[in-house]
Amino acid sequence: MEPDQLRLPNESEGLLRKIVESVPSGILLVNTQGNIMLCNSELEAMLGYEPHELLGKKIEALVPFSVRDKHPAMRAEFAAHPSKRQMGAGRNLTALKKDLSEIPVEIGLNHVYLGTEMYVIAAVVDITERVRQEERFRTIVESVPNGILMINKFGKILLSNTPLEKMFGYEKGELIGQEVEVLVPTRFREAHPQHRRKFAEEPQKRRMGAGRDLTGLKKDGQEIPVEIGLNHMTVGGEQFFLASVVDITERKITEQKLQKAYQEVQQKNQEMEQFVYTVSHDLKAPLVTSASYMDFLREDIEEKNFEGIHDSLMRLENAHRRMKDLIEDLLQLSRVGRIELSDETVSLSSLLDDVQESLKEILSAKNIQVETAGVDYSIRVDSRRMYQVFENLFMNVTKYAADGPDPLLRVFTQRTDNELRICVKDQGPGIDPVYHQKIFGLFQRLDNKQEGTGVGLAIVARIMQLHDGKAWVESMPPNGSEFWVSLPLERVVL
Repeated sequence: MEPDQLRLPNESEGLLRKIVESVPSGILLVNTQGNIMLCNSELEAMLGYEPHELLGKKIEALVPFSVRDKHPAMRAEFAAHPSKRQMGAGRNLTALKKDLSEIPVEIGLNHVYLGTEMYVIAAVVDITERVRQEERFRTIVESVPNGILMINKFGKILLSNTPLEKMFGYEKGELIGQEVEVLVPTRFREAHPQHRRKFAEEPQKRRMGAGRDLTGLKKDGQEIPVEIGLNHMTVGGEQFFLASVVDITERKITEQKLQKAYQEVQQKNQEMEQFVYTVSHDLKAPLVTSASYMDFLREDIEEKNFEGIHDSLMRLENAHRRMKDLIEDLLQLSRVGRIELSDETVSLSSLLDDVQESLKEILSAKNIQVETAGVDYSIRVDSRRMYQVFENLFMNVTKYAADGPDPLLRVFTQRTDNELRICVKDQGPGIDPVYHQKIFGLFQRLDNKQEGTGVGLAIVARIMQLHDGKAWVESMPPNGSEFWVSLPLERVVL
């Protein structure tokens, strides 16, 4: 069909042209064959054409070359199912100008019947300036080091910047259109829409979850600690919500390290106070004893009292041994505080066997039987230091829980979601709960009649701390005691 044959019905043409020219947007009227039947001056100016230059041309003349081959099929699909709608919804559309440059556009489609023939009406808007503003806005948003999120009143994510996408492990644009609850941990997800609605009712610039520890859910299911600042804005009568999200993982790690360092300083201060007391009392006591029996020894030598000489020498030896043991334990404890752990995989069962073998004579002399259950684990530890832990716990049983007729030492394990717990259980008199914390302190002994310096359990606690674990006791007289040590599951070889 030639251009001069492309005519609208006479009775409609004049009125339709006036209406089309009055519209501030670009207007096109296209027949089912794809020929441009009518266009207004707004569209001609927009695309760089002279008046009436587009009439009779195929609509594909305005379609970019990259999608031109697909356009006839799109026209046919619309002709088969005509309806009022936005063209290319969800896609960035461009139109081809006469000089072959492209401009971003929005296109609204509808259809109309003139006589018996159907025509497609397209309203075309040049959104170049809007795109520029959006690009400026996105540039600003992308330059912010924090994660930025914008949602609508329904909780749909409309915008997210690269820092936020990287923070939560998503690809660029992957979050757009999803509900914001996808970033909320599952246990809080059900209640979150209510929090959103409450904020929408009383919107104000504020920090989210003030006073609470907030976490966000990454794409891989991992949770991260976050801080969130909230604000709102209204555009064209529609309400939107902005969230600034900061990953505070490093800050939390630093806070934990500072807290741990503070606790260690506090512990060392307490130990120093106890140490000063020990130096002035426990170390002094053997010296006082030695001085006294030195005087007795001189008298006995002068009187040739050989029995008294023997007794004084024995007491001097005991005093010196007591001082030697105390000094050695102090040195051992000081080394534990300074060591760097080796990291080796050892069998817990074999480790316990080695301890039992080295203490065989002491255990046999006290008639103590040893039973183990559930100890078939491999653990990543410093084997020498972990040996010290169980050696001290076993020795503790020989000193304080071996008075019964058939004393039994049991070792068993419990596994939780995050740690492996190992218990050394005895049948001794038990320990009052008021002393459960105290006995892990330096130089703490509940029975001064028994041998020992009160350093053994302090060494146990210190070594377990170095392994990111802990040590504690569970006991209620007269039902014996359970001494527990735990290791994080990261140190258990599965």
